[in-house]
This record gives sequence, C-alpha cells and structure tokens, in this order.
Amino acid sequence: MIGRALTGLAGGFGTGSASALVVTAFGARGRAISATGNLAGAVVGTSLTEICILAFGHNAAAVTFLGHTVISLVLLVILVPVLVRNRDMNRATLTAHGSVTLRSIAPVIRQQWIPLALGSLSWVTISLALSLLPSFFADMDGPGSIIAIGIVAYLLSSSLAQIFSARLARMALLANSGPEC
Repeated sequence: MIGRALTGLAGGFGTGSASALVVTAFGARGRAISATGNLAGAVVGTSLTEICILAFGHNAAAVTFLGHTVISLVLLVILVPVLVRNRDMNRATLTAHGSVTLRSIAPVIRQQWIPLALGSLSWVTISLALSLLPSFFADMDGPGSIIAIGIVAYLLSSSLAQIFSARLARMALLANSGPEC
C-alpha cells in the first residue's frame, strides 16, 4: 500500500511537471493538449492494466511490466532521433524568454500560490486515486470484469468532466443568468 501511495505521488508530480513543459512549449493551446493527453493516457493505461489482470491473473504484474518495457523501448527508439534532430528548435522554444530563476518568478508564486497549490494537489490526488483504486477494488468480492469496469468508469468520467468542463461552466452560467422568479 505504501508503494502504491508513493507511485501516486510520483505520478502526480511527474505529470504536473510534464504538463508545465507542454504549456510552456505550446502556450494556451498546450493546456488542452496536456489535460486531454494526461487523462486519456490514464484511462487507456488503467484499462489495459485491468484487462491484463483479467487475462493473466497472477502473472499480470510480470506481463504488465514486460509490456511497459517493450513499449517504452519502442518509443525510445522512435523519439530519441526526433528529439536529437529538433534539439535546437526545442531549446529555442523552451528558452525563448531567457533563463528563469526562482528570484524572477517569486512574485508570481506569491500572488498565485493558491491556484498553483490547487493544481498540484489535483494532480497528486488523481495519481493517488489511480494507484490506490486497484487495491480498493481488489478487496471487493465479485467477478473481475465488474472490478475492472469500476476503475475504468471512474477514469472515464473524470476525463470527460475535465474535457468538457469549459462547456459545462458556460451552460451553468447560462442556466443561472435566467430571469429571477
């Protein structure tokens, strides 16, 4: 259980850092790319893991790690040449505003600490949930497919809520701006 909690914390902080890089590289458009990509990745990854658990039973952990290793190596072989070829462009994009020091961003952090803390907390919370939910559902009795569906339904609803949050907020504003009775 401690290992799962540490995995969740690491995933949350790592995902948050990766999201910050995407937003830096792509600007406002990067927020949508980051949110959609991270949530879709969580849904797909957890779904494949649950399918692996259902299909391979006690050997699922070994199969999952082996599959992850193979996929990571394939992506490494594909992405390293692209990153090396585009390193000058990437460096220019990521350092376009000069080097950033803690002293230069301290005023922004002091002014925006609540949204920054809430954003970090949300990434850590979802990552903890992703890493601890399998243990929670494993303690439940019932067919394995029902357990797997619970995790996937949770992640899918979370993804859809985030993807459509702007539209839902606009609908709520319109609903609340109607005539007073």
